[in-house]
Amino acid sequence: MSNDLGNADITQWRPILTLVVFIITNIIVIATSAHIPIYVYRPLFDAFFKLFVILRFIPPRLDGDRDSGRFVRLKFPVDMRTVPLTSVLFLLSVSAIGQKEVREGTLGANNISPIDIVVFAFTMGYITTSIAASGFIRWATFKVTQAYGESGHRLFFFLYLAFFIIGCVFGNDAVIYMGVVFVSSLSHLSSNIVHPRAWIHMQFAISNISSAILVSSNTTNVVIAQAFQIGFGEYTANVVVPVVVTVVVLFPYLLYIVFANESLIPISIRIHELSEIPANPEVSEDSEDPDDPPLLLQFIVNPFLDKGSAAVGVILMASTLVVLLALTAVSIEVPVFWATLPAAFIKFCWDIALGWIHRHETRELARRGEDIHCVRAAWMASRQQIEESATISDALSVRIRQGATSREDSDATHSVVCEDHPPETSPHSSPVTNRPTIKSHLERLLYWSKTTFPSATVVVSHLPFPLVPFALPMFILVQALVSTGWILEFAHGWDQWVRKTGTVGAIAGMGFLSVILSNFAGTNIGAAVLLSRILQEWAQIHAENGMAISSRTYWGTVYALAIGVNYGAFSLSFGASLAGQAWREELARKHIHVRLVDFARVNFPVIVVAMVISCSVLVGEVYIVRDDTPYIMRSS
Repeated sequence: MSNDLGNADITQWRPILTLVVFIITNIIVIATSAHIPIYVYRPLFDAFFKLFVILRFIPPRLDGDRDSGRFVRLKFPVDMRTVPLTSVLFLLSVSAIGQKEVREGTLGANNISPIDIVVFAFTMGYITTSIAASGFIRWATFKVTQAYGESGHRLFFFLYLAFFIIGCVFGNDAVIYMGVVFVSSLSHLSSNIVHPRAWIHMQFAISNISSAILVSSNTTNVVIAQAFQIGFGEYTANVVVPVVVTVVVLFPYLLYIVFANESLIPISIRIHELSEIPANPEVSEDSEDPDDPPLLLQFIVNPFLDKGSAAVGVILMASTLVVLLALTAVSIEVPVFWATLPAAFIKFCWDIALGWIHRHETRELARRGEDIHCVRAAWMASRQQIEESATISDALSVRIRQGATSREDSDATHSVVCEDHPPETSPHSSPVTNRPTIKSHLERLLYWSKTTFPSATVVVSHLPFPLVPFALPMFILVQALVSTGWILEFAHGWDQWVRKTGTVGAIAGMGFLSVILSNFAGTNIGAAVLLSRILQEWAQIHAENGMAISSRTYWGTVYALAIGVNYGAFSLSFGASLAGQAWREELARKHIHVRLVDFARVNFPVIVVAMVISCSVLVGEVYIVRDDTPYIMRSS
């Protein structure tokens, strides 16, 4: 469907339906992560199941797995991975949008290239995550703790500083990936830290504040830099002062006001003494088991560091940043992934080659980890039976064979069996049940990959795959709002606000909108896309009317947007960013559960102070370095 923005009638059914679907989509993405039950007629389900079994995609069901009833209950996930795509398919099915919106929402329009942004996120994500997987970030963070751990306040400050520096260079994902592991584990294992609230919220807030400085640190920054044709160096020069001032002022506010409690940040923290042998969580089967404090502490207090991989990763990261700054300084039209894709490919080849060279060592480490797991499981089974029975003669039967690669648990005898290979058949199973399937082959392939290329496998598993089914449909939905005339209406409304409030009102208003819409417009990525399109239309309105916007007002608004969508990640909901959802999941794996109401309650005073400081400094900055000369739109 093709619409002229100037003649679009938003009172027609297509624009109204598009806006309603956009709003409902964002509400569901932010507020819901559930499943919709789907009931399938059992004979139909069994027919498809048997077909997959015959084709050997999956193994046949055991007799005990067969359920009675006329219908089979399936679960369809309702979350950020499915809702935006479903909304786009619905709008296409009713002809509310057409080929034009899909093409411009995926290939790009008005300087925003979704494919470029997604490829950049994956390639840069591989580099930063591989550095984290090498143990460099964990090692650097522990060295800070080791040096300043005697004082709780000093430790809080230096972790705050370390997370800020890491977030600036490697982005918030790196801080969340490794910072959560360290902070949550430190809180678990310190007797005088009653609740980890101060440490985990500090870590999350500073990771998102720091990601505002470099374009490469956050996907939202790439969206804004592309939309307004801003070079990477120019972008950093305009946001670094407000961000750094915020970081300086925010620390005493967190320490002495928000978290001013001895049970949250104690005066001193004791660090345990452990083995000199470093532990690598990427290889061991027992990595960071929260039920085993000594083993968990081993990964924190004596972290594994792959010096070669860390050095290669840091060199590639630094080189990539330099190339990005140089490329965008010469030409804004160059796709940013041109710099990140070669570096990510080199790092991937390094990880593959290193894994293959050391495959025998890593496989041996994996076997040892499984042997240890067997012994620990046997010991736990023994302890459980001793508690239940007065006799211990038949408490435990343990049989461990050399090179064990699989385990069996028998509840009847409390025995733990580790054998070289799982038996192909048993007295109670048929050869058909144990024949190989595509599923079993994939499981074996995954295990082989983990024990042969541990670094590459771990890094790939942490890439932002949910970004694809979420971001691309969100770009299409925003482009649908453009085509149906809604973005133009929003731009007129924004223009009226700026006319009444001036430069200060523009910066304050955009700061407020960007934070709020990060929570209610499909994460901060959706907010960045939506508000960027509104500001583009705002500039176009003035260009057509011959009434130019001042450079001071326009660029102040743009950089307020950049700050707001980064800070908005730590505001009211986990769904304000992909990082927030990853942060909650990582904490849950460490047995730390943060409720939504607690998340909003703790973050509200932090986001208010952070935005007030940054926007105030930004106002002063634009009045010093900008003037009232007319803003001239940059051509692509």
